[in-house]
Amino acid sequence: GHDAALLALLEEAVVALDHLDGALPALVLARLAEALVSSPMRDRAASLSMEAIEAARRLGDPATLVRALNAHHAAISSPDHLDARFAISSEAAALATETSDRVATWYAHDWRLQDLLEVGDIDGVDREIDVLVQLAQELRQPYWTGATAVPRSMRALLAGRFDEAGRLIDETRAAGERLQALPLVFYSQIQLFALRREQGRLDEMEDFIQTWVASQENPGRAARLLTVYYAELGLVGETRREFEAVAADGFAILPRDNVWINTLCVLADVCTFLDDKPHARILYDLLLPYRARNVVGGDVVCLGSAARYLGMLAGTLARPEDAAAHFEAALEMNVRLGATPLVAHVQYDYARMLLAGDDPGDKGEARSLLDASRDIAQRLGMAVLLRRASALGRGHGVDSGGGRGTT
Repeated sequence: GHDAALLALLEEAVVALDHLDGALPALVLARLAEALVSSPMRDRAASLSMEAIEAARRLGDPATLVRALNAHHAAISSPDHLDARFAISSEAAALATETSDRVATWYAHDWRLQDLLEVGDIDGVDREIDVLVQLAQELRQPYWTGATAVPRSMRALLAGRFDEAGRLIDETRAAGERLQALPLVFYSQIQLFALRREQGRLDEMEDFIQTWVASQENPGRAARLLTVYYAELGLVGETRREFEAVAADGFAILPRDNVWINTLCVLADVCTFLDDKPHARILYDLLLPYRARNVVGGDVVCLGSAARYLGMLAGTLARPEDAAAHFEAALEMNVRLGATPLVAHVQYDYARMLLAGDDPGDKGEARSLLDASRDIAQRLGMAVLLRRASALGRGHGVDSGGGRGTT
């Protein structure tokens, strides 16, 4: 949520400093823009941060300009500004080398990491993580060590290094609790949710879910995790109730912010679970323009190729050719990312779609996909996927693995 008292103070400061020259008015403008991003007045953030950028350029002050660019990146972190975001994070990261402001430099590289992840440049992501680790060491403050563990654990989750992810998640949570830094605690819990979901241990997350839902000002945001939680537990009635609430008016309740695509993909998964064709059609049309993107939730989680979720929706809509094209694109992107767990999920989703049709020629391909999916799931300890893939294979008579290792 937003801090109304802070916003009021910053608004006063902007007015009081309006007639002054120098870095301070630009810095306060940038800080106000950042504070507005998480408020109902988010729309003002972009114009204010642009003012800060213009003022910093007139000053010729790299340190102030990096802060202003970071603020503008935060203000336009919505799906439709990828090129602009790339230009901003690239300029900020390059400029930061001319300054001694390690905190602003950290944020510039963290924004760049997110932009690179969205387009699938995983080598670039790894380079940015190395820079963040170096900056955290130079800052020598526990907060930055904890903050840097967030993208590192996101990266470990993406690659299926679940033990490493678990250790880093613990590190983030410990830092957050020790420093009373609530965002770090929250990020660690979101990542733990992702990990426990793969392990089939979501029942351990009930307290977090209830606390998180109660803390959300936007009801659509609150329903997002609840729908997944209920769907994973197989609670159809509860899932449908939450899904219907967020789906009202064509999902208009969802703010078009930096996690809008992420939320649509989460809901696509739930929509497939519910076999809800009318809403699948709406979600498909909303997501289609972003089919070439990776789905990024800040530096906290990555859901991989958006094409996977389009494939699931196309399958729900009984459009097998479209679904197959999306799943092929998703496999290609997720392999490029080295996102082994997501590759296994796409293989399962693809097989499920093929087996839902009546073409006997698809059975052999489905068996190969299921075998590959199950092998990864078994190797990485993905208990839920292993169980689902084995059950699907047995149910359609394409089970060549004997359900080995199922729980």
